[in-house]
Amino acid sequence: MSQLAKESYNNNQHNVSFLSSYLLGDLQQCLEILIENGRIPEATFFAHTYAPSQVPRLVSLWRDAASQSLSGISKRNVGESLADPLKYGNLFPGYDKALAAEKQRDGCQNGVEDELKDVVESELKSLNGTVTDQEEQDSSEQLSAEEEVEEDKES
Repeated sequence: MSQLAKESYNNNQHNVSFLSSYLLGDLQQCLEILIENGRIPEATFFAHTYAPSQVPRLVSLWRDAASQSLSGISKRNVGESLADPLKYGNLFPGYDKALAAEKQRDGCQNGVEDELKDVVESELKSLNGTVTDQEEQDSSEQLSAEEEVEEDKES
């Protein structure tokens, strides 16, 4: 899956790369893909749910992008309507809890990845052993069948 994420990113297939990164749990890569493709509003909403610590940075990027693409009254309205959770915490209920949850998830994720890696390696070893045992059994059964055919031919 990680190879698919890398190859699709290198081939500018960003929708596939985003989904692969998301399935791998690489939320930072998901954000970077959205930002690089000019999808800053989407990146901000994504961060609000999955990476709240990134919201202030993305709000700032969104403001900058809006100020470059808009002019006059629209520019002022957009700039004023984008609230930064660090400045206007009252507009983001539960933001502190979301930050704590993100920090806890990030701390746990490293341990989980190592544990999953160990489980996968263990399962692969046991599967390889099972496959090898099965191949040996199939091979000996085939030899027995061939010997029986030889005996039948001789009689």
